[in-house]
Amino acid sequence: MKNFKRMGALLMALLMVATLEACGSSESTLESKVWPPPTAQTKEAGEPESSGEMSEPGLGETNDSGLGLASELNSPNGAERPTQERTYLEILTPFQTIDKLVSEDVKNGFPGAQLCVMDGMGYILYSKAWGNALMYNEYGVPLPESERIPVTKQTMFDVGGTSEVFTAWYAALHLISTGELGFDTRIVDILGDDYVERMKDGLLDLESLDTEEIQKIEEMAEWKRSLTVEDLLRNRTGNAAGPDFHKSVIDGEPNPYFNESGTRKESLELIKRLPLMNKPRVEQMASDIDAVTLTFVVEKVTGKRLDQYLNELWDQIDEHPTIRGIDYATFNPMEQMYGPTDVAATEVSGNTRFGLVSFPRVRDDVVDGEVHDETAYYAMEGVSGNAGLFANAESLCRMLTMYLSPEYGMFSQEVLDEMLTPTELTQPEDKVNIGMPWYLEYDENGEICEYWMNGFTRCYAGVLPQYNLVMVYLTNAIHSPVAWTSEEFSEHDLAHARFAGTLYEASQQGMLFQPEVDTKIDTKD
Repeated sequence: MKNFKRMGALLMALLMVATLEACGSSESTLESKVWPPPTAQTKEAGEPESSGEMSEPGLGETNDSGLGLASELNSPNGAERPTQERTYLEILTPFQTIDKLVSEDVKNGFPGAQLCVMDGMGYILYSKAWGNALMYNEYGVPLPESERIPVTKQTMFDVGGTSEVFTAWYAALHLISTGELGFDTRIVDILGDDYVERMKDGLLDLESLDTEEIQKIEEMAEWKRSLTVEDLLRNRTGNAAGPDFHKSVIDGEPNPYFNESGTRKESLELIKRLPLMNKPRVEQMASDIDAVTLTFVVEKVTGKRLDQYLNELWDQIDEHPTIRGIDYATFNPMEQMYGPTDVAATEVSGNTRFGLVSFPRVRDDVVDGEVHDETAYYAMEGVSGNAGLFANAESLCRMLTMYLSPEYGMFSQEVLDEMLTPTELTQPEDKVNIGMPWYLEYDENGEICEYWMNGFTRCYAGVLPQYNLVMVYLTNAIHSPVAWTSEEFSEHDLAHARFAGTLYEASQQGMLFQPEVDTKIDTKD
């Protein structure tokens, strides 16, 4: 019984640590999201704003303020723009206000950001870059102006946990749309019986197990055997938040799930050995383990590494008559002929929280051009569904448009409907307004007015179906010193170790929307 209890204690420790460190941690994904009903407040597109660089030809022309040339009737690629009675000006904060807010925060130490707002025809309504891709050294000290690297519209950001909706979920939902994969397909039928048996054998190897403990292990094996692709997509598997594959020791005890080699091959074997933390479909929790498992599912079905398969999907989007221009999106940018000036830096002291966290191979310098996320970097060779994508806002907006309608050819209507259906649980404590894996926002008439995702690196992606609109706001807010909110430190509780960049209003996605008012939404037929 002691061994089983030790196993339970170790798994609980894994859960406590991973819950705080996983992509989409509580400091970002649980922030309040403002969705305002439409108001009569509008802003003329020609209103003056501070200067901004021009978009590249073919990416959607903008004026000097970053605003799309609203007077033009056609999209950049020649397709006629349909007229809409409802306009983005009803709901978004005026772009001039956003520009002033972010610009002021940059003057006061906020690192950098990009914003792109695009309609469903690929027409850029607003595109702007602010601040610095590289601003601080490894000690959190601001660099001299001459050594800083400014953000441009082409700068690629570490998308962090928001990568999910552009990578593993993107690929899996497309495979389901084409019939190559099913929502009800069992994971064990794709990854093989080892996905269950290696977990069971590893737990049964514990000494001095009694009959009750053996029965619990057998029950957990059946839980794992029952898991489906839909369970992964809905984060209701019962897996812990994070695998902690990068740590050799947890709570002073050896971590039996340490990825010593740092390879993706070893991570796949560890995924098979991992026990569940809970019975499936009881609760919903963002999990890096789910994302990594979904990555391997996609690769097994396609026979290609995730980044290779996604490149094929992006090529399909580039063939779309209006939605073209995914020019800045990649994994491992330094291996793809990009340099430090092309990528926004993230943490200033590696993954050490200024020397307070340590584990094998830990980075302690400015993270620049490498994925910040520990699981993606130390255990997945930079290519994973939980994190690892680097991209600029305009490229990501083009990917997002595929979620607007089956007419774009990436996702079927059935898949889009299921994706936006709230997750059902067997024991829900509260109503869950989360789909696959989008956070769902509803208007006063119960219609979905926005679905969105954000993550640890303070990058946000949102789709506004009622307005035929997509938006991406990228920041490198965690490229900043740590602002301590407590004198105490615990590796299991990093909530007090806030990055200074996340304390600025410019790091909050809610600033993109107008303040909520009491005006009832006027729906159109």
